[in-house]
Amino acid sequence: MKIEIPKRTDFSRITEIVSQVQNQHIEYRPDIFKPCEFPISFDDFNSMILKKEIFVYKNDEMILGYIALKVLEKNSYVTYNHKTLLVDMLVVDKNHHNKGIGQTLMNFAKDKAKELHCTALELTVSPENIAAIKFYEKQNMKQKTIKYSMYI
Repeated sequence: MKIEIPKRTDFSRITEIVSQVQNQHIEYRPDIFKPCEFPISFDDFNSMILKKEIFVYKNDEMILGYIALKVLEKNSYVTYNHKTLLVDMLVVDKNHHNKGIGQTLMNFAKDKAKELHCTALELTVSPENIAAIKFYEKQNMKQKTIKYSMYI
């Protein structure tokens, strides 16, 4: 097992895994998400590689999951300055759930947050995604905000 920055040649495997999550998003929010061949563009994928914002979990050279991370720096006159590591996407191949891969990727994110001197690790999850919510709560993550929306 290893976690590393993917190669450009890993694009097809990444899109295969992302498609699993895209389908879940479509199920939860068909008003926002639509079917598409490539849920991530090759340009965006390359950009994440260059910025070191994407890391893959490999076992015997097979990508079984990945995590996309972004540093957010908040600096305003009404808040204390702080740096947060955003888990933009955490995906484990559906055929490899409950094998510790998500846990390993979250531990990697926690270590990366400490390395980058971040004060928090944050992510967004759909309220319909009960399995993911339970997983994040097992990671000692706490709900900090609630987002409301209205259809107009």
